[in-house]
Amino acid sequence: MASAEQMREVIVTAGRASADIEGILEQASDEWLLRYPDIDVAVEFDADGNRLVLSAELDQPAPEDRLEVYATLLNYSLLWRDTGGVYAAMTAGGTLTLLLPLFGDEVTAELLAAVLENFKAKARILSICIAQPGEQQIAETSTENTMNV
Repeated sequence: MASAEQMREVIVTAGRASADIEGILEQASDEWLLRYPDIDVAVEFDADGNRLVLSAELDQPAPEDRLEVYATLLNYSLLWRDTGGVYAAMTAGGTLTLLLPLFGDEVTAELLAAVLENFKAKARILSICIAQPGEQQIAETSTENTMNV
């Protein structure tokens, strides 16, 4: 079972591997915020569950698009096998969040660096789709930012 200190080392090493990271903020001994130019990715270590959980807040839909966006995100979450385990949730305050649990013993700095790149790309794509719904936005999104983890 990994310790918070071991996970800290993995997170810092993975963060340094990213060319566009602006900073790593250690918020608690088991919580970090990785700051990118256009998105923040929170990383929490759950010692009891021996897992890291990545999360990123998504843009909020316009009131007239909420029902469609919520239904789409529920369908997206149902496809967790196809998305590499990524799913969406909504906080009690209504904030849409993208989440990805990773098991601590399997996480290396190299793996986390690759997963972070793909996770933030997914969060960016979904935020664009939520903020400006429509097929046009999906078509304009770079194909290098596909939904693979």
